[in-house]
Amino acid sequence: MRKIQQKNDAADFPVGTAEWQAAMEEFGRDIITALAESAANMVADCDLVSQIARQE
Repeated sequence: MRKIQQKNDAADFPVGTAEWQAAMEEFGRDIITALAESAANMVADCDLVSQIARQE
């Protein structure tokens, strides 16, 4: 997936190098961003369900 996004993969670098560390940190940020977006969507979905339920 990271190759498709033209992002570095930690496996492309020797473990412990600055490049490896940077790739690991970027990957971690990507995961956190994906989880946060997913959580925001889940909250929005629950809010929509609550609004529909109140209307009925």
